[in-house]
Amino acid sequence: MRDIDWKASFRKQRLLVKEYETEDTKPLNLFFLAAPSASFEQLLSLAYTIYLDFSQQRPVRLFLIGQYNGSLQVKKTPADFLSIQPVQQIESLFHHWQQLSTQGGQNLVILPQQTKELLFTETRSAPSTLTEQALLKKSGGSFNHGN
Repeated sequence: MRDIDWKASFRKQRLLVKEYETEDTKPLNLFFLAAPSASFEQLLSLAYTIYLDFSQQRPVRLFLIGQYNGSLQVKKTPADFLSIQPVQQIESLFHHWQQLSTQGGQNLVILPQQTKELLFTETRSAPSTLTEQALLKKSGGSFNHGN
C-alpha cells in the first residue's frame, strides 16, 4: 500500500505503483597494512569492526597484508585477523597494496600514520586512509596501549 503513488493514481484513474531505482553499490576494498606501530592491535581491531559494519551494508573485499608464519602474505578472510603480524619491510607492503588497489570499487586503507607518510608522499591520489592520528582526533584522547 505504501508503494502506491496516490496522486498520480488519482489523476490517471488507475493505481500506479512507485518505482525505485536500485543503487549500484560498488564494493569496498578494505586494506589493512600491517606495519609496525605501538597502536597495531587497536588499528587491527578498528579494521575488524569496520569490516563487520560495512559488510552488513555492502560488498566488502578484505585484504590483510602482513606477516603470516614468517612470510609476507595477503589474506582475505575474517579469520585471518587472528594471525596477522606486523611486517618490517614497509616497501613490500606498499608494493602489495599497489598491485591489489587497481580492482574496482572504493579503497579504504588502515595503517599507522608514519607508514602513511612514507608510502603516500609520492602518490598523487592517495587512497582514503585511517590512521592513529585520525582516530585520536575523533576520540579526543589517546590509545590505551594496555601495557
